[in-house]
Amino acid sequence: MKKLRQKNKQVKDKSTRCGTGKRKKWEFFEIIDRTLCDKPQVKPPLVIDSSASSTADLHDTVNDENSENVWNGQRHMMCAFAVKYCTMSHIKKKGSNERGEAWTQIAKQLSGSDELVFRVDQRGVREGMERLRTNYKAKMTEEESASGITVEEISELDALICKIIEQERMAEEARESNANWKENDADKKTAEEMRKVAMERHRETTKRSEDEDNTDKKVKRRKSGGDAVEFLKEKAQMEKELRKEEIAIKKRNRNKWLQGKILCKT
Repeated sequence: MKKLRQKNKQVKDKSTRCGTGKRKKWEFFEIIDRTLCDKPQVKPPLVIDSSASSTADLHDTVNDENSENVWNGQRHMMCAFAVKYCTMSHIKKKGSNERGEAWTQIAKQLSGSDELVFRVDQRGVREGMERLRTNYKAKMTEEESASGITVEEISELDALICKIIEQERMAEEARESNANWKENDADKKTAEEMRKVAMERHRETTKRSEDEDNTDKKVKRRKSGGDAVEFLKEKAQMEKELRKEEIAIKKRNRNKWLQGKILCKT
């Protein structure tokens, strides 16, 4: 009996390696297994492709099939729903600690679900979501390039992935708008400091020039009122132009900030 079991195992292994493990062969092996009381009622998890050119191709086929069995159907929907409704991790900035913590929370929630028969970690959830996003974009690109072909009705999963991608885009635009607003605010402060320095230098230069002119004269000439008025006019005109420029910058920054805030709310 022991030799018969060993012989049966050798025949099955040989059939698997050469790619001849078709259903009829497996039905024969089931009968032998039940007779030998060796793992009864066992069926192969998949039909091996006999057209595989090599052992490596056969191995890749098995891995691809198993990978597809891990992420499909309802599990895709659960992953997408978790990303969108649980912690909104896609809204947070890429590479940040907050985004990593959000992915970890999603993985814990999915692992605790009764619908999943396997455990997932942060990396698995991120890669699964990235695969869904990539497949959706490829599908949309193919439909856009195929003119004159009837487009299939969008599925619930595709609609959910589309919503997630749109939210990511709006969040990224809002972050860029806020960054530009802060940058413009810093530029405004720098311009104000430069204006103050320029005014101080102008006053110092004017005073120094007047002192140099007066050293050549024994009697100090009294300053005329026209020079002071002209200086005040120039100063007022300069301040008016700078003020006008500051108001324009504030208005542009305010509009960008409001647009970013509206996008985040939607």
